[in-house]
Amino acid sequence: MKRSLFIFLMVIWGCATAGGQEGQIKDLQAQVIEMNKAITALSRQVEELDNNLLILDGKVKDNCQALGELKPLILKGKKSRAPSVKKEVVSSPISRKTVPSGPDELYRRSYDYYSSRRYQEAILNFRQFIKQFPLHELADNSQYWIGECYFGLKEYPGAIAEFQKVIDNFPEGNKVADALLKIGLAYAAMGDPESSRTFLLRVMTEFPESEVARKAGEKIDKLSR
Repeated sequence: MKRSLFIFLMVIWGCATAGGQEGQIKDLQAQVIEMNKAITALSRQVEELDNNLLILDGKVKDNCQALGELKPLILKGKKSRAPSVKKEVVSSPISRKTVPSGPDELYRRSYDYYSSRRYQEAILNFRQFIKQFPLHELADNSQYWIGECYFGLKEYPGAIAEFQKVIDNFPEGNKVADALLKIGLAYAAMGDPESSRTFLLRVMTEFPESEVARKAGEKIDKLSR
């Protein structure tokens, strides 16, 4: 009798232990699922941060290049000033809204609007530059900055259209590689990785030794993760 009772108790204890283990396994499975969700969310955040860093790096490069473009224009403006300019300014101050007298002044003003994030005004002024001086050496740069304005506004389809004009209208200009890269980044921001890869690969194929190609390669690696 005692032996039978002992066996019965052991069976009950075994069932309880098995049931407890099963419960623990289910708890662990639930924890694993939650951890996977958290990892996925973190991966997306990291990818977004990487994309923002790439865009910021591009803006720093663009700003340095733009400053290089503006420097000779500023020096040129200083050299061309007559001694009587100071007297004219005192007697009749020039309003910021005064129509620029030439391409150098118009380009400086346009970029000033862009750097101040007054994108709509920058777009209007850069378009005016292209209309008035379509053959000027900075016409392709003006078209590129229009694309950057739309990119800054996060109007990515508009940015893509404007960057494409750089490629189509100024194929020999110095902004083609940057325009291709920015089109790729715009498609990535729109959630279209395949189109993004297409343009990023063009950068790497057409400008293999450039810094822009390196950035395109980095972005492709991130899209593939």
